[in-house]
Amino acid sequence: MIMDEKLFKKLDRREFREIAEINKAFHIDFYHLPLGLDIPFIQSVQAMLTQGPCLKKKTVLFVNDSQFKYHEKHILLFLNRKFKHCDCYNIANPNFSLKTSLKNVRYLTESIPDKFYDRVIVYRGLEFLLQNINKIKTDKFYVLLTNIDVVYIHKNQDTLDILKKLKNKIVYFNLFKNTLDYISPSASQIQFQDAINWPPNLDIFYHVPKKFVFDYLVMGGVSRDYRFLYNNRRLFKGKKVIITHCDANKYRRDQNERSYDMKYLGLLNKNKEFICLKRIHESLYCRLLLFSRITICMFRKKVGTDSTCISDAIWYGKPVLTTKTMATDHLKNHAFFIHNTKDMKTILHKLKDRSFYENMTKKITKYARKENNIFNLLKLIK
Repeated sequence: MIMDEKLFKKLDRREFREIAEINKAFHIDFYHLPLGLDIPFIQSVQAMLTQGPCLKKKTVLFVNDSQFKYHEKHILLFLNRKFKHCDCYNIANPNFSLKTSLKNVRYLTESIPDKFYDRVIVYRGLEFLLQNINKIKTDKFYVLLTNIDVVYIHKNQDTLDILKKLKNKIVYFNLFKNTLDYISPSASQIQFQDAINWPPNLDIFYHVPKKFVFDYLVMGGVSRDYRFLYNNRRLFKGKKVIITHCDANKYRRDQNERSYDMKYLGLLNKNKEFICLKRIHESLYCRLLLFSRITICMFRKKVGTDSTCISDAIWYGKPVLTTKTMATDHLKNHAFFIHNTKDMKTILHKLKDRSFYENMTKKITKYARKENNIFNLLKLIK
């Protein structure tokens, strides 16, 4: 059982208020909901990292962007490959350095040196790579695509032609699983290794609890379809629904977007079934995810929607009710696509059946942990 007592020091008053709101609405002690470690999976990951391909004879350049919450943990995972030597270059902040000191690893404070590298790993930096492809000397690039990279390709169609010419020199890993067919049909001519994104917490892998506290967790970044939820509020009568990150003023720059969100969030918040949280710490968010039975991610737009939260839900085998977007279309048989009220009603009814629900969660978990496990991709870097 994990209580995360140290977390109290990281929470501010607003987050405590939201914990209190959950406790009051659902008559629980939310913060102390017990979390158990998934020991077998932790051991399997540790064994894989230990027994993976050793690159002790290789010199490596790791190019990345620090603007990501698990930045250092990602680096440490890749640097665990035991290279002979590794130079790290941060695109956004060349003066960035790791808190953890690693043998044979240095952080470049200036430009990338004019020398040959056996391998170059690019994480969240496709645009930078294409601008400097002729300056970096190597025989093999490993490019880990994220949502920023996919959106960049979408906005710059000529990029596909460049990528095709470099297909023998670059191995692509599509971490965020944005469907590349949305960009262009010709994207299928490029070979991409797909994977579910990182789990919600890289430090800890949890068992999914047998008993759920919340019926539905609503999330999804920008362009959420709150209007659809409100119009179908009767389907959630008597249920417990949590909506995360509902601070429309903070997360929406466009006034029309803010007005839309604020209007329907206000209407939803008047219903006792819905709890709208403006902010939640990532460790508390993980509790919300684990103790929710079903995840809802309804979007109004095809592009720009959040795929991270969907990866989080899939990682823990949560059924996802969503709309087809660039971030979800790849799921095919591993999510429920909702087009109208009838679809929502039908799927919610099916998920009431215990056998159907359990079979679906097993299928989703297998997809995330075995077929598209992010850690398995590390073995492909040789």
